[in-house]
Amino acid sequence: MRPLFVRILSSSALAAVFAAAVFAQVPVTQILRGTVVDANGDPVPGAEIVVQRPGSFTVCPAGDDGRFECGIGGSGPLELSVKAAGFGDYTISLTETEAFSGPLTVTLQTAALREQVVVTAEGSESRIGETAASIEVLSSEDILTTAATGIDDALRQTPGFTLFRRSTSRTANPTTQGASLRGINPSGASRSLVLLDDVPLNDPFGGWVPWASVAPIATGSVEVLRGGSSSLYGSDSIGGTIAIRRRTLSRLNTFSAEAFGGSSETASGSFFGGLKRKRFEADLTAAALTTDGYIPVEEAVRGGADEAAGTRDLNLSGRFAPNFGPRLKAFVRGSYFAERRRNGTRLQRNRTNSRRLEAGLDPLIPDLPGTSSTSLSIRAFGIFQVFDQTFSAVSDDRDSESLVRVQRVPSQSLGFSARFATVAGPHAVLAGFDARNTRGASDETGFFAGNATSVTGSGGGETSAGIFLQDRVSISDRVILTGRLRFDSWSNYGGLRTDLRLSDGNMTITKFADRDERALSPGASVLVRITESVSGYFNASRSFRAPTLNELYRGFRVGDIVTLANEDLRAERSLNLEGGASFWKRNFGLRVSVFSASIDDSVSNVTIDASGSPIIRQRRNAAEVLVRGFEAESEVRSGDLSFSAGYLFSDARFEDFPSEPDLEGNLLPQSARHNVTMRFRYADEYGRTFAAQGRASSSQFDDDLNRFRLPAYFQLDLFGGFRLGENVSFFGAVENVFNSRYTVGLTPVRTISAPFTVRAGMRWN
Repeated sequence: MRPLFVRILSSSALAAVFAAAVFAQVPVTQILRGTVVDANGDPVPGAEIVVQRPGSFTVCPAGDDGRFECGIGGSGPLELSVKAAGFGDYTISLTETEAFSGPLTVTLQTAALREQVVVTAEGSESRIGETAASIEVLSSEDILTTAATGIDDALRQTPGFTLFRRSTSRTANPTTQGASLRGINPSGASRSLVLLDDVPLNDPFGGWVPWASVAPIATGSVEVLRGGSSSLYGSDSIGGTIAIRRRTLSRLNTFSAEAFGGSSETASGSFFGGLKRKRFEADLTAAALTTDGYIPVEEAVRGGADEAAGTRDLNLSGRFAPNFGPRLKAFVRGSYFAERRRNGTRLQRNRTNSRRLEAGLDPLIPDLPGTSSTSLSIRAFGIFQVFDQTFSAVSDDRDSESLVRVQRVPSQSLGFSARFATVAGPHAVLAGFDARNTRGASDETGFFAGNATSVTGSGGGETSAGIFLQDRVSISDRVILTGRLRFDSWSNYGGLRTDLRLSDGNMTITKFADRDERALSPGASVLVRITESVSGYFNASRSFRAPTLNELYRGFRVGDIVTLANEDLRAERSLNLEGGASFWKRNFGLRVSVFSASIDDSVSNVTIDASGSPIIRQRRNAAEVLVRGFEAESEVRSGDLSFSAGYLFSDARFEDFPSEPDLEGNLLPQSARHNVTMRFRYADEYGRTFAAQGRASSSQFDDDLNRFRLPAYFQLDLFGGFRLGENVSFFGAVENVFNSRYTVGLTPVRTISAPFTVRAGMRWN
C-alpha cells in the first residue's frame, strides 16, 4: 500500500492535468476597446461594431461618447466592421496583437450622398442612389440646428414641402396644419401621409397633423418621399409620405435635455432618457412649450377683439421593450398630448387632448429555402382624442366680437398592420396588410346675440383595409425594376345628423346612406445607372385618398368665411408620372425631376356665395385637378461646411369642373408656382456651429376664385451654438431676420406672419 501522501500527490497531479485539459477547451474572452470618431475627431454616437473571427460573431454599439467595449471569444485574426448613420462603412482586418494591444481609434468618413440608407421609398432599407423616387432626408443634426422650434418648421427646409396658410404649429389653428408636397391640393386635410415609427400621425378625424406632439429632442431622422405613394401606403399618401423615426438608445444609459427661452414670452423644456438592461429596454420623452405668440392681424386694422395667437403644449411618451431573447422583439408605447391655443381673438380658443397606445412584435422568421433576410413586423395602435373649439364673428371695426359656435369633436381610431419581407436571389419581396377603423362626431351649440339657439350633432364611422405586394428586382448592377400592387377597400357607415332648435324644441334627424369604395393602386419604376455617378429613373403609379370624417361632417368658420361639410364626397384618385436624373460624387449630389399628377374627384373648398357676409364655401369634388412641375435640388459638403439648395416649379390648376365651369383654369388655393429653399451649416471639431435656412415663395391665392392673392415672400433664419466641455452646449437662434411681415391668409381680413423673434438655450447630452 502506497503511503497516504503519495496517493494525495498522485490525485492532485491527475486533477491538475484534467483541469488544464478542460480549461484549455474553454474559449478565453478578451475585451476589444476603442472609440469611433469622425474626420474632425469628434465622437460618433451609436455606431454599430461587428467583430468576426473563426468561431465567433459579436455585435456591440458605441455609446454617446463614441466609445465601445466588446467581449470577443475565440482566437486568431479578426475582421472589424463599423456602421453609423450618415457615414460610410468601415472595415479592417486585424491580428490578435493589433486588436488587443490597446484602445483602437476608428475614423469614419462622411457617407457619399447616394449611400444614405432610407426606408420610406421601398418600404425596406435601400440606398438613395438605388431609389427610383424623389426623397429627402433630414438628420437629427438638421433638426436640432434649425432656428425654429418644431418638426414642421424644420421640414420647410425641404423643397416641395409647404404648410397650409404659410404658418406653423406654434401659432396656426390645428385644423390648418396639413402638409402638402409639390403643391398637390393644399388644405387643412393633409395630402401627405405622416408616419411616426410606421404608425399614422395624421389626425384620425380631420387628417391634419399634430406637429407639436413630436419632440425634436427625441427625433432621429425624417424621410420625405415626394410623389403619390398609395401603392405602398394606401390612403392619405396621394401627395407623398413623410416618415419620422424616433431616436433609438445607443448605450446602457442615455440622457438628453434641452431648455430655451425667447421673445413673445416663449419658453420650453424637453427631456429624453433611456435604459438598456439584459431583461428590458425603456425610454421616456417629456416636452413642454409655451408661447404668447403674436397678434396675426396687421396693426393698422387691429381692434379690441384682437389678441396674440399662442399655445401651451405638453407631450409625454414612454416605451417599454422586454427582452424575450433573439427570437422575438416586442414593445409597448403610451403617449399623451395636450394643447391649449388662443387663435387671435378673445373668444376664439381650442384645445386638444390625445392619448395613443402602440404595440409591436418583430418575431425572428427562419429563412425559407432559397431566401435570406426574412423578417416579419406587426404593429397595432389606438388613438383616443377630444378636440374642442370656439368660433366667433368679429365686427367690422374689430372692437367687438360675438360667439357663434362652440364645438366638441370626440374621435377614436384603432389600427393594425403586418409586413413580411424576404430576399430571394435578385428579388426583394415585400408584402403586407393594414386595417383601420375610425369613429368621430362634431357636436355643436350655435349662438346668436350671446344666447344658445341650436344644438347640432353629426358624425359617423369609416373602415379601411388594404393589402399590397412589391417585388424589387436587380436585373443587373445597373438596372433595378420595382413593381407593386395594392388593393384597398373603404366604407363609410352610420352617418347621422341631428338638429335641435332650442326656441321651440323642434328636432330633425337625418340619416346618411352607408357607402363604400374600392381602389386598385398599381405602381412601377425603373432605375438605370448610366455611369458610376449618373443615374436616371421613371416612376408611374395610381394613388387615392378617402375623404376624412371632418370633410364629411364638420363645418367651420375662419374670419368671415364659413365652410360647410359635405356628406356626399367621393374618394380622390390620382395618376402620377415622374422621371428624373441624378449626379452623385462623394460630396456632391444633384437631382432633377419632372412630374405630373392628374387627380380625379379632388376635394376642394368651393365658393358658393361670395356676395354676403360671411362668405359661404363648401367642400366639393372637382372632376379633375392637374399638377405639373419641375424639381431640382443639390447638396455639397466640404470638410466642416455643407450647403444645399432646392427649387420647385408647380403649376396646379382646376382642369375640369363641369358643375363650376368658372373655376376651370384657376390655380389651386394655397399653391405657389415657385418655391426656393436653402440650407448652410458649419460645424467644426470644437463644437462650434453656425447654420442658416432660407425659403422664398412666389405669390399664391387663398381661394378657389383666385381673388384673394397672397404676395411673394422671403424669410431667413439663423442658428449658432458652441460646446462647453463634453456634455453641455449653448445655442441661440433668430427667426425672420429681416422682419418680413408677409401675408399668410386673407379671410378676407389680412393676417400676417410672425415678426423677428429670438431664442437662446442650453442642451445637455
